Amino acid sequence: MFPLFRIFDPRMCGAITQSLGLNTKVFSDNILAAVQGDTDSHNNLGALQANNPKVFIQGQPAIAAIKDTASPDVIGMIVHQTGLPIPAKGSQKVFIGNGGSGGGALGLGMLSGNMQVGELLQVGQQIIGQVSSIANLGGGGGSMQMNNMQGQPPQVGQTAVGQNTGATFTFTGYIDSRQLYPPTANAFAYPAASSVTTAILTDDGDYIVTDSFYEYPSQNLTASLVTT
Repeated sequence: MFPLFRIFDPRMCGAITQSLGLNTKVFSDNILAAVQGDTDSHNNLGALQANNPKVFIQGQPAIAAIKDTASPDVIGMIVHQTGLPIPAKGSQKVFIGNGGSGGGALGLGMLSGNMQVGELLQVGQQIIGQVSSIANLGGGGGSMQMNNMQGQPPQVGQTAVGQNTGATFTFTGYIDSRQLYPPTANAFAYPAASSVTTAILTDDGDYIVTDSFYEYPSQNLTASLVTT
C-alpha cells in the first residue's frame, strides 16, 4: 500500500503540489487529496499521473505517493525530468494501491550503467526489489522507482546491482512505502489482512486503514472514496 498523496505534499525535486480544483471534497487530515493532473510549484508544471489507478475522487484518479509519476517541471532554466517530480510523501493514515505489490520505494543516487525496468535489484546477497522506472538525471545522477520490495530497506551509501545488466545504483536518498509492523519487529512488512480491524475494502481485496474504530468518525476521507 502507498500513502495517499495530497495538496502541499512534496515532490522528489523539492516542489510542492498545488491544486487545479479537480478535487474539492475529499480530504485526509484536513488536507485536500491530490488527483491526476494537479501540478506543482515549479512553474505550474509537473502534472501528476496515476499508474493503473483503482481509487477515484470526483471522477479523477487518486494519486499514490511513491508509486505514481508526474510529467517534467522546470525551476529557473533547469528542467526536472520525469524521474524527479515524482510524488514523494503523503498521508501517514490513509493508504491506497495494490496491497499485493510488496510495497514500493523511491531512490535518488548515483547511476552507473544501463539499468532496465523490470530487473531485480540486489544489495550484497539480498534481493531488495524490482525496478519499475529509472531516470538518468545527468552528471551520473539518477532516480529510481521500485516495487515488490522485500527484506530490510537499503541504507544511504549502499549500492544496488541490477541482476540482468550489472548496472549499479548507489543511494543518496531513499523513501520506502512499507511500515514497520508490528513496531517491535525487526522486519518490514504489511500487517496481515486478518489483523486489520477497521478498513475500507475494495473489490480486489485491497484495504485502506483508517486508524481505530474510535477515531473513524473524525476521518475526512472514507465516505467519499469510489473504487472500481
